[in-house]
Amino acid sequence: ACSRMKYVGDVLELWKELDIDDEGGVTLDELDHSTARLVEHFREFVAGLGGPSAAFEVLDVDGNLSLTREEFVSECLSHGFVSESSAHDLTGVFLALDMHNLGHIGKEELAWIDPSAFPHLMRLAGVDDEVTIKERERRLVTSRRKVVALRTLEQFRQALRKQYGHLVRAWRRLLDVDGNMYVTKTELFKACKAIGFSRNLRFLWSALDADGNGLATLEELDVRAALTLGRFRTFAVARFGSCV
Repeated sequence: ACSRMKYVGDVLELWKELDIDDEGGVTLDELDHSTARLVEHFREFVAGLGGPSAAFEVLDVDGNLSLTREEFVSECLSHGFVSESSAHDLTGVFLALDMHNLGHIGKEELAWIDPSAFPHLMRLAGVDDEVTIKERERRLVTSRRKVVALRTLEQFRQALRKQYGHLVRAWRRLLDVDGNMYVTKTELFKACKAIGFSRNLRFLWSALDADGNGLATLEELDVRAALTLGRFRTFAVARFGSCV
């Protein structure tokens, strides 16, 4: 799929971000959680009308075996589809069903909503054990938070590089100003305020304090730089007895 759309980014990193529960496959829920929930809500509506085939016959009031967007939205509303933003949500469902962007759908397109053809929707609907679904949702939330945290950390690194030119320089001049080789949450937030960085600070801290000990180190900000400095220290001590 990436090749067909000429995606030029890091495909492996993309996969890691999409397969957030590490099950080895990507579902619509992982690609777009809100749309997956909307599709499941619409599936329940269709089931209430007797399934995809029966629902299409109900919605196709003029019998021409085709539903335009306007007909689809109007008939779904008239037959009781309700959501937080019903008309807008139904437009989203129609666009999902109209895969080839023809401006209309037939019975085959509506059949896509059949749970037997869309097994992960059955999990969303509660066919799996309730505990399993709760655990899956917990893992999804945790994974999403991790993704947000890592993205925020990278944005923070970019901000530091832009202002200081190098992460170690930023570490010494902005973050670890007392030179004790670690940064507390309070020190981090103070540093963020100083450079005007205000994005997802709680997530930023969770990414930096990866081991949960309440302290962030240079290794957690820039592991390569930390390793390089460590090697230099080892060399200096072995060759000269100390670094100073």
